[in-house]
Amino acid sequence: MEKLLQHTDAIMRYCQNCKQLADFEADSMRVEATVFNLMQIGELAKTSLSDETKEQITAIP
Repeated sequence: MEKLLQHTDAIMRYCQNCKQLADFEADSMRVEATVFNLMQIGELAKTSLSDETKEQITAIP
């Protein structure tokens, strides 16, 4: 669970100065770093979250 939080914190840091979507999109390195961390969260979620938690989060397949 700690790794999930670390990746989430990284994304928040990368995006803290973005006031609009255009600000985010203008920086390809920021976009790539964010996508990488989102992928890591997805991979970790498969093994880190309990079955009960996965059942409660119905919006994400």
